[in-house]
Amino acid sequence: NANVAPDGSQTAFIQHTGSISQTLNLNAGGYTLSFLAAQRGCCDSPYVQPIQVSVDGTPIGSQVSPASTSFSNFSIAFSVATTGAHTITFTGTDPGDKTTFIDNVTLTSSGISSTTTLSSSANPSLVGANVIFTATVTGTAPTGSVAFTDGGVTLPGCGAVALPAGAANSKTATCSSAS
Repeated sequence: NANVAPDGSQTAFIQHTGSISQTLNLNAGGYTLSFLAAQRGCCDSPYVQPIQVSVDGTPIGSQVSPASTSFSNFSIAFSVATTGAHTITFTGTDPGDKTTFIDNVTLTSSGISSTTTLSSSANPSLVGANVIFTATVTGTAPTGSVAFTDGGVTLPGCGAVALPAGAANSKTATCSSAS
């Protein structure tokens, strides 16, 4: 967007070492924070006011330093380990009379997929011996079921083992078989 940042119009801005923040309820997982930022073309030279973005007080990404008075796009990827309230904060880093304008802030889930690992209670196992297979699914509160197969053929009683309910990011499904 090539629009020049306003000076005194409706927009969010960070001046001096001030900050703005918003608390959101987020699921554990990965996100991308995108926004437009521009510098004010006056006052203390150089006019850039670097800002630091943080989540729950921990900086994410490097400092954002808009290059001009025209809005530029910025994106910062981050993740949260727990589901619940998390606070995103934009903070000025220069106490001088400098300002960064911020507009069009969006937060999107990065759609991190799940991974599945498989283990067995006995490896190697004896023919006819009971073996417990464990599938561990890791992702953002994974749901659904796991099908245990041998060469593409479902093991008896192990076709749709449901993952337990809840917000945990690592869940297990087990299957016991002597096949």
